[in-house]
Amino acid sequence: AFVALQVRDVDAMSAWYASVFGLEEVRRLDAEDGRYAIRILVAGALTVELVRETRAAPPPDRHFGLFKAGLFVDGIESFRSGLAERGVAVDGAVVIDDALGARTFVFRDPEGNRLQAFEPCPDGCRRPEEGARR
Repeated sequence: AFVALQVRDVDAMSAWYASVFGLEEVRRLDAEDGRYAIRILVAGALTVELVRETRAAPPPDRHFGLFKAGLFVDGIESFRSGLAERGVAVDGAVVIDDALGARTFVFRDPEGNRLQAFEPCPDGCRRPEEGARR
């Protein structure tokens, strides 16, 4: 299972999720300019991503709570190409998330809800020319 939540206090929420679900923090991302902070926590099949954005006024499509949902696929490049061919809004190239051991990308449904596809790489991910590290 994967869930990403937009939160007000990313460190307090990270501690809470770690304590309640026995999750281990595997990634901390803090923008140098302070625009965002991300914590990714994992335990077994559960991954929780906590996101805090610090803009003066949040954009109208942002709120606290569910930020995005994820799904696991086989053949992530084919899956991404198929979405793009059908006119689905794809937010970027497939990237490698070393902390999660997966290739991934974000796309949106017709109402703008974020979805994230993952393809696990149990033996390490190969870096496609168009991919990048996350």
